[in-house]
Amino acid sequence: MTVKKVVVSLFCSILVLGVGFFYITENKTAEFKKSEDSLNKTPVSSAVLKVPEKKFDLYAETPYDIPLLSIYEISKMPSHIKNTVDEILELSQGFYILKEANDRILVLLQNPVLESKTYSRHDLQYVEIYPDGRKVFHNAGYAGIEGEISNSVEQIEDDWIFDKSTEPYRPLKHIVRDDKGKVSFTEIWNYDSNENIKYQMKDSRNKVVSMLKEIQEGESNYRREHIFYDNDGKTAMSITINYDGANISRFTYYNAHDTIDSISIISEYTDGLKTRELVYDEDYQLVNTYESIYTDGIRKGLRVLDADGNEIAKL
Repeated sequence: MTVKKVVVSLFCSILVLGVGFFYITENKTAEFKKSEDSLNKTPVSSAVLKVPEKKFDLYAETPYDIPLLSIYEISKMPSHIKNTVDEILELSQGFYILKEANDRILVLLQNPVLESKTYSRHDLQYVEIYPDGRKVFHNAGYAGIEGEISNSVEQIEDDWIFDKSTEPYRPLKHIVRDDKGKVSFTEIWNYDSNENIKYQMKDSRNKVVSMLKEIQEGESNYRREHIFYDNDGKTAMSITINYDGANISRFTYYNAHDTIDSISIISEYTDGLKTRELVYDEDYQLVNTYESIYTDGIRKGLRVLDADGNEIAKL
């Protein structure tokens, strides 16, 4: 749009200069006559053309939770990529986050899209979207083996231990062995409401590989933590989602291998409507603030502010 405006402005300037030059070169008699005629004519006001503003999808009608940061990122995407994003949004019923990552778009889903007959573990899935629209789905952490629910009951008792007080049975412990019968890794589930650790995987040396924690704080505050460890027992990656009722009040992603990708988002709500997001980097320094603009409870605009509070973009 900017290039077009410059071209139009230059054209108009050349046109005005050309007309001016024409009048200057006319003889004085002709110039006087034209001036006299023009005085007798009723002046006609020139219409000013209003340049239409580009409209963006602010996802005001969707029932699914999308970070304001991600809405802004989607606004910069070509239509075929946006269509792909919308399809995934419908299937996953919400994003924890969507952001550009090198040559692709990374989307962390709130609900898995690929269905498999496996027991619940982290239930954390993400998808990479490439410029050509190609999608590659991944599970964060071990997600089991396809069809294990129907097959597990036929396994040796030592391999699977179930809570048989419920229907269907819930897994309590799963031991995976190699070809020589040695333990490769062990999985443990816990359904006690007083226990924070709901799932963990341990390697052959009994070191924790990954862990899922669910923590209830008061009546409405709830926190879900996914933690993954390296061979030295240090945190390699963690994802934490804090809820205030049904709303995500805080999201934190930490990646020890690429700390620049680490991010924290704090969301603020008024009467159930998300009004503001504060986005922090890996050093917990404020990067941008995203503000929703509402009219009669419907999102009509989005402002992006830098760390100093200056507006740098608006949808």
